[in-house]
Amino acid sequence: MEDFFNELGKLWTSGDALDVASFVLWRVNWIHPFKNGNGRTARAFAYACLCARLGVILPGRTTVIDQIMRSRPAYEAAIRAADQAAVQGQRNLAPMKQYLNGLLQIQMASI
Repeated sequence: MEDFFNELGKLWTSGDALDVASFVLWRVNWIHPFKNGNGRTARAFAYACLCARLGVILPGRTTVIDQIMRSRPAYEAAIRAADQAAVQGQRNLAPMKQYLNGLLQIQMASI
């Protein structure tokens, strides 16, 4: 957890809001990979970080959190891509960031 928060702190200042949310969503699931337990926490924390990093509570009816559960295969594919890179000692959050960006666009369009 210490490594997680150290890395999050660095990313908070060096990355954008989607970088932060992508990292949090992937890494919380990776740190605590229990079926039917940590997913809700990871999604809620990632969304809270997204809003906090943007400095606003995001408007819209179709939130990113709601959409993740409706597009689970794409969500799981983005997590798998990040996991595979991590096993090889690399970081690849681009698929997760692209995925979250698409969901954010849908949320903004629902205003």
